[in-house]
Amino acid sequence: MELAPIVPRYAGMLPDPYAIYAAARAYWENARYPSFLTYTVDVRVNEAGQWKSNHYHLAYDAARDAVIVDPVSDEEREHPHVVPPGFNVNVFVMRVSKPESRTDYLGVPNLAPNYSFGIAKYVPRDAIDSAELVRQIRDEFHDPAPMRPVKATGSGLPEIADVHAYARDYAITLAGVEPVGGHPDFHLKLAPLHAPKRYRLRDMWVDERTYFTDRVVSDGNFTSGPGPGVTWVVTFADVGGAPYILDERAQGRLSFAGASYDDASVTFEDIQAAERSYRWAGDFKSSGDLLEEP
Repeated sequence: MELAPIVPRYAGMLPDPYAIYAAARAYWENARYPSFLTYTVDVRVNEAGQWKSNHYHLAYDAARDAVIVDPVSDEEREHPHVVPPGFNVNVFVMRVSKPESRTDYLGVPNLAPNYSFGIAKYVPRDAIDSAELVRQIRDEFHDPAPMRPVKATGSGLPEIADVHAYARDYAITLAGVEPVGGHPDFHLKLAPLHAPKRYRLRDMWVDERTYFTDRVVSDGNFTSGPGPGVTWVVTFADVGGAPYILDERAQGRLSFAGASYDDASVTFEDIQAAERSYRWAGDFKSSGDLLEEP
């Protein structure tokens, strides 16, 4: 089943950084995803020069904004984890026997491919039309300009005219226009005005013509697993007209649950619309076993 191209593009924006951010946010909030998605998440780490990878199968329920994950990776199914015989205990400050390596390197990924890293709020399917969405964004950013309707340009693309937004969470500047993926992108620099651990975006590249978010830099990632302290570069892709995460790549060394990794990435693969949601057998020991976004 193919994903239908359902997200309009935006044209005619002035190169004001707050306006660019507002248009990028409108693009996200205008996206409509299929009722159910299935996809694979590849968690890949480099430990002591050796690359290791786990592939997990997940589904996303758009109506409930819920992720369903199979906690057992393909690799673990092929090579089931066996607890070694004997004792593994601590004696004073010394450990008897070598500690076991982690089965799930960064935790089991409980991740949705349409996560926007705080750029936009989740909008349920069939929620609001484009004009109402723009009005809500103006209200949230305290835009004093009068509302003007979304109209079609000569190219057939809808246009949001004269958007002036005043973000409350970031100071946003336009660093310039740079090539990304063969086309020019606005490069925005974002500085949090408060709560920097919550508002983690530091850079953002937005397609100059469509206002699609191509890439962001996040200062820290995930609520559990390898949390703050490492910068991550996140790349997005258009799948059937809607934005999805392509991959998230750490820009420094990670330490997690007694293990150290020289490199790490999380990649979304095989994103497809599905007729129904999926459920897999398997229980988690605790929420700490999950790799989640805020």
